[in-house]
Amino acid sequence: TIVTIYFAQLADGVPSLQALAKEKRSVVDNDYWGLEREFEASFLTAEDFLASEHAVRRESGLSLAELTYGFFRFFSREYRWGKEVASIRLPERWEADAWFRLCGKNHPEPGIHIEDPIEKRDLNIVLRRDRLAQLKVEFQRAISKLESGC
Repeated sequence: TIVTIYFAQLADGVPSLQALAKEKRSVVDNDYWGLEREFEASFLTAEDFLASEHAVRRESGLSLAELTYGFFRFFSREYRWGKEVASIRLPERWEADAWFRLCGKNHPEPGIHIEDPIEKRDLNIVLRRDRLAQLKVEFQRAISKLESGC
């Protein structure tokens, strides 16, 4: 879900609800490792979003077919595996810093970095090596099928 939203933000200007938040909010709870931490909970509410100027749908000129093709093309050919962070909090292309490289799961081959939008962690920690390989194969297979007219 996060990589789909990330691509839509990059390709079609879908806004970050965290960036649009009117006030800073946080929640104190236990993190993934059981430590008490403060979590970022600043989001523009659905009601506030729908009442804002951001809710007016821009016509990007991209059809659903073009967005679908673009998604698979992006993750099979343009995404910088092992370096880039997919972030819906900061929807721009940026490179993983030392924190992501240390706290994420290291795979022998370049992996995917997905920022948890609430708890600062790399969601790749739950991705097994065989599933990462399968994910890459499926992205490649999808783009091959789309480009061959499927």
